[in-house]
Amino acid sequence: MNNTEFLKDGRKFFRFLSSEIPFFEGNEKKRGEEKYIIDNYGRIIETVRVLNSYLKPNGRLLDLGIYPGHIALILGKKMGVRVFGVALTTSQVFEKKMKRIQISIIKSDLDRQEIPFDDGTFDVVLCSEVIEHLDSPSHLLREAFRVLVDSGILILTTPNIARIRNRKSFFFRGISPNICPPGEYNPFSSHEWVHFREYTLEEIKKLLTVSSFEMVESKYVINQHFDENRLRTMVKGLMPRSLRRGIIVVASKAN
Repeated sequence: MNNTEFLKDGRKFFRFLSSEIPFFEGNEKKRGEEKYIIDNYGRIIETVRVLNSYLKPNGRLLDLGIYPGHIALILGKKMGVRVFGVALTTSQVFEKKMKRIQISIIKSDLDRQEIPFDDGTFDVVLCSEVIEHLDSPSHLLREAFRVLVDSGILILTTPNIARIRNRKSFFFRGISPNICPPGEYNPFSSHEWVHFREYTLEEIKKLLTVSSFEMVESKYVINQHFDENRLRTMVKGLMPRSLRRGIIVVASKAN
């Protein structure tokens, strides 16, 4: 596919995403969600670009952990991709918004339950910023493998536990990354979506290999602002890759 021309205008693209936020009521929460989009702009853009390389005409994509739906909105509304979603928590407003662009959502606990689709149903499975919230990532990966067609593609994104911000926090403040045991309160974070476990790239590769996937490609992503000047982006690009903010991995279901 080649439907990513709209990504070139960062300001216009940001306005599209922020105007499509359908699931928070009240200005304070909407501002918080807009900040999330700004902070994760580089990762969202790069994930869409990677997806575009592997999507097939009339292919079927499963978005595991679809909520809050930024990438699904882009795929469904801007690129015309046939998307199906699975999530444990959503909202009625969000589900109605997705339904208007023909994205159906099924509720399921990705930590414990079987994904409610038959074997070999999807050409691509997306798992974006989900695995760090789970206490049983191997279960999710086995289920992703099961619902993929032979030679199907899994695209997974997650924060890099070795990113420079985490290293500074550990060495200068004595506080480890934002990680919390399942079901426990994290006193170091006011954010409700705590991470149970973050990973290095090599750890993600190991998890995928153990789950019978074959690695296709991987990359680190920087925290790029949508309105950032080129010089600042170039300076960030000089950062050693292993210190960058996020990880994107592409793996295939071996025949």
